[in-house]
Amino acid sequence: MGAKLYDRLSLKTLKLVLAIEKFGSLTQAAEELHTAVSAASRRIQFLESSLGHQVIIRTGRGISLTPFGRVVANYARRIAADIDQLEDNVRDLAVGNTEKIRFAVPAPALYHDLPEQLDKFLRNYPSVSLLLKELKSQDVVDSLLGGQADVGIILSGHIAPSLEVLPYRRDRLSVVVNPSHPLASRTSVKLDELLEENWVLPHETAMGQTLLQEAAKRGVDLLRRAESRSPASSLRIVHSGLGVTILPHDSSAAEISMRGLVAISIVDDWAQFDLWLATLRSNTLSPSISALVKALSEADEPVDPVEP
Repeated sequence: MGAKLYDRLSLKTLKLVLAIEKFGSLTQAAEELHTAVSAASRRIQFLESSLGHQVIIRTGRGISLTPFGRVVANYARRIAADIDQLEDNVRDLAVGNTEKIRFAVPAPALYHDLPEQLDKFLRNYPSVSLLLKELKSQDVVDSLLGGQADVGIILSGHIAPSLEVLPYRRDRLSVVVNPSHPLASRTSVKLDELLEENWVLPHETAMGQTLLQEAAKRGVDLLRRAESRSPASSLRIVHSGLGVTILPHDSSAAEISMRGLVAISIVDDWAQFDLWLATLRSNTLSPSISALVKALSEADEPVDPVEP
């Protein structure tokens, strides 16, 4: 079947499958590709004939992909990402850059000196173009698996078997308070002492979710004064005295101090977390990506290796 597909499968057909998945309508999918519905229908029939399996199924609300169709769609996404990467690489070559590295990271990684490390790396590799994306840790994993990122930084709880990981940083969560707060003179605290605080929680982050889960284990639904989409916003609200927030202790120390706030380490075991450099295990790394991973993995604060 492989040779037959190489000869008979086209990129436009793959785009059509993705459009059907997106719209649930052959008519809308055809419009997306600027082609006639009849031509789109023939493409699907030809694909099904080549595979020997049905790709789409009609439902009460339109059409949807069969399990075989979803497999095709998954591969189509990867191929589309490779085509996008090819276009980017050609464009970069035209302006003198020889390689683009797509680097996906969660917010806690940016609290460390990662930006400074990347600046140093790019000065040593001036022909490399770097695209840095801030995503949630699970979205970083999805980007690596889907071919939208070459390198990522992830949290321990998101290590997947198909990823190759190396230690990057270890840190501990802290509660950040206004200097006038009763706990401001403390250097450490347990979550049990924080259950009645008004919280400024980072929106849809692993830190915030972990905090809520740990409080729930104690039978407490934390009082949420605000939700923030950025550490800067959280710290601004804490500075006003409206509540307290949670941030990585060591990596956020300079930012917290600059704003005149106080960080108190949370000493519970769950509050310690590790960051890992991750690449797709099945990929052969380019020399530039290998050099980047090596430079970052040689940072201070090594964490213990794990068997992913």
